[in-house]
Amino acid sequence: MSHETYDPSVREYYRNLAAGNDWFSFSGNLHGGYYDDEHTTLSEAIVNTQRVIADHGDVGPGDRVLDVGCGVGGPAVWLAEERDAEVVGINITEGQLEVARERAAKSDASDRIEFRHDDYTVMETIEDDSMDVAFCIEALHYAEDKQDVFEQAHRVLDDDGRITFGDGFKTERNLDPKSRELLDEVNERWKLPNLAHVDDIREDLEAAGFTDIQFHDAHENVMPWTRNIARIALVFNPVGTVLSKVGLISQAHVDAIVGYRPLYKLSKREVTTYGIFSARVE
Repeated sequence: MSHETYDPSVREYYRNLAAGNDWFSFSGNLHGGYYDDEHTTLSEAIVNTQRVIADHGDVGPGDRVLDVGCGVGGPAVWLAEERDAEVVGINITEGQLEVARERAAKSDASDRIEFRHDDYTVMETIEDDSMDVAFCIEALHYAEDKQDVFEQAHRVLDDDGRITFGDGFKTERNLDPKSRELLDEVNERWKLPNLAHVDDIREDLEAAGFTDIQFHDAHENVMPWTRNIARIALVFNPVGTVLSKVGLISQAHVDAIVGYRPLYKLSKREVTTYGIFSARVE
């Protein structure tokens, strides 16, 4: 790429994670789970997250979908297989793209899935007005300025295009010292530049030209996932630290799991939430 607008530490973090994606990801998914009455197990909830976000974007057969920050390809394959969409996934980490391409090659919908190395604040490989839906799961928080992503998404979407994404957001601006300490730990472990406030996301979407902005607060649906992974982190932290010291896993894997402990505490304090946004091109 000719431009790199992201912090290089993010790419390094995910390069280290890529080496362990076979065990670290959940069937190709590096995102949380959305629990409801019909989806009560971890594996069901993870897939359900994709379904709910796709529903908010009205993703259907024949849609050209841009998977923004596609990870190791699980959601992109799901969109192609379950929604009969044509999917292009973009990512800044070649190791993850290799895993994603291997996963897509095994799919019956492989002819409708493509992965490209691209920065989502630039989208050099995506043409104007070439997509129907911009879809993103838990990748937006790596953008220093979220509006950069929204402006690029608006550019590549056609006249009736939609954007839909799920992520963590702040619901309070003036955090107490303990909440600030917890958020700083999350940002450090996950290499996040910041966690945006819900209202700032609305303003950034509007500034980028999107209309009909909808927000679904999924705090109660995602809280069981956060709590369960936080419990796993209690055991994983000491074990993972030892494994990382002897070179069996990377420190990035330890941080990725242990980061759920402060996130869970923030969620309990209700100063952060998990939300799903959707909007349309003006």
